[in-house]
Amino acid sequence: MTSLDDLEKVAKEYMQQSGRNEKGRAAKAGLAQDIIDKFSSVDFQLPLKEPALTSKGATTYIYENGSTYPATFELLAEILHTTLPIAIQSTKLGPGEVIVEDEDPKKARDEIDYCVRELKRRVHAKKPEFLRSAEAS
Repeated sequence: MTSLDDLEKVAKEYMQQSGRNEKGRAAKAGLAQDIIDKFSSVDFQLPLKEPALTSKGATTYIYENGSTYPATFELLAEILHTTLPIAIQSTKLGPGEVIVEDEDPKKARDEIDYCVRELKRRVHAKKPEFLRSAEAS
């Protein structure tokens, strides 16, 4: 099972990788492939801590163990050509928390499940473009 911790390590390595020469570009392209494959895998889930906090029309989840994933979400935003937090429908996915504009935890959790599937689909659709970019840099 791919964890967000694993993905964070690969994302950090990707961001630190230099593509100045052919070997560096090949390594960066390999990391790009690994990132998308890990994120797009069917068993990938966000490690959200239960119970969620509900307040003022929203439900907020933090990641287990108070973890944050800045490299992963920065890279996902780069792949999707968007800003952080990544907004899908009424959900905002960020490096430290996920916020759903619904106070009902069951509905919020269903919304997150849908948004993660949608995010995976969008990232996977950008795979060819991201790989070309990684190979060129």
